Amino acid sequence: MGSNLTKQSWVFQKQAFLARELDGETIVMNLKTSDYYTLDGAGSLIFQLICENRTLDQIAAAVADEYDIDAEKAAADALDLIEDLKRRRVIREAGK
Repeated sequence: MGSNLTKQSWVFQKQAFLARELDGETIVMNLKTSDYYTLDGAGSLIFQLICENRTLDQIAAAVADEYDIDAEKAAADALDLIEDLKRRRVIREAGK
């Protein structure tokens, strides 16, 4: 996939969404369409870090540390979720 995100890219939660943590999962709802997404485990952590305005590099480092996995694997997993959330218009890249 041809992503234009770099390790220093910032991603942000869009304003038309509401997110709540419930029993270790994050439920994200589009307030305009009522579509919702459920994230658990690493996905929940990644979304939490997005909401804290962390860069992709910072998100990957936190996932690698939390799940004791290789930094490159954590970055690839984080990027996959971030790209999916961008496609669904849940988040956007800074300046876009």
